[in-house]
Amino acid sequence: MKIIYLFSSIILLSSCSVNNNVDLKKYFWNISDYETPKVLVYSHDSVGTISTVYHLIKKISDNELSLTMLDKNFNETQYLTDLFKPDGVYLTDASFVEDIKTKLVTKSNIISGFIYSYTDFKRKMSIETSFDLQLKNDINIINKDSWVFEDIKDKNINGKEINTIVSKGLTERTFTKKSTGEKHTLQINFENWYSKGIGITKTKQETPVGIITDTYVKTITIDEFNKMKNK
Repeated sequence: MKIIYLFSSIILLSSCSVNNNVDLKKYFWNISDYETPKVLVYSHDSVGTISTVYHLIKKISDNELSLTMLDKNFNETQYLTDLFKPDGVYLTDASFVEDIKTKLVTKSNIISGFIYSYTDFKRKMSIETSFDLQLKNDINIINKDSWVFEDIKDKNINGKEINTIVSKGLTERTFTKKSTGEKHTLQINFENWYSKGIGITKTKQETPVGIITDTYVKTITIDEFNKMKNK
């Protein structure tokens, strides 16, 4: 029994050592890769309904990237700005299109936005945002996301085995009716994959209505993307 315990301890210590020595920067988006904008193509599975969505990423300063998400019809749906600091990446700006037909954009107030660690594999990451709906202006929503890196392993990404960090976390989404103070909170488990040399290759949310995933397919140039849009 002592030998088995000792062997298990060695494996555990070795695993921790590998994780702490990983160059975490290589698993997230690299600013220099987006001097010219690129588009990451994802397969979107919303409770069994499959479509293609697009993430347009571009460098907007020496330490910032912007991300515009578009749906299968090339409608813009969400806008994010990431700030890259020595210790990691921070979400600094976020908004979403509340109504596609009128292109009504609702901005989020970012309370905290540490989304990716460069220095510590075990560091907890979290985002807290709040916003008031415009179409239902009596409703305030607060999102609290927290997650950690769980493991690092090779994952099959479009037929290739690529070293990938797997993270898991929890979303707490609280809806408040401002006129009455009535509140309702949903909890959503989620999982993110960060693949070496690519960035985010999978997101999975276990919502009350079913599972929603985005799975990386490929990266295309902005010219290729514009040709697709203009067909």
